[in-house]
Amino acid sequence: MPIKARLRGPSGEVEMLLDPENALHRVLPAEDDSSFSLLNTIDWYDITEFHSRDMPEFLKELKRVTERATRPADRAYLADLRRLAEECASRPDCILRFVGD
Repeated sequence: MPIKARLRGPSGEVEMLLDPENALHRVLPAEDDSSFSLLNTIDWYDITEFHSRDMPEFLKELKRVTERATRPADRAYLADLRRLAEECASRPDCILRFVGD
C-alpha cells in the first residue's frame, strides 16, 4: 500500500494526499543516505511527522528528489507534496504526517 501524506492543523486533518502510483517508493533516498536528514527518515510501515519548523529543510530535500525524478506521475505527485509542505511551512501549528502501511 502507498504511503499517505496528511496535513494536520490543531483541529485535525486539513488535507490528505494519496500516492496511488507509489512515487515515494521510487524517489525517496535510502535510509542510510547521510546527505539527507528528513526524507530518509520516512518510515514505510509507521507514522513519521514533520512540524512546520522542519519545512525549510524538508522543502530543500524535496527539491533534490524532484530534480532526479524521471516519471511524469512522480513529478506530479511531488509537486502536490510540495504544495502541502509549503502550506505547512506557513502555519506554525501544522504537522505534515506520513502514514505507512
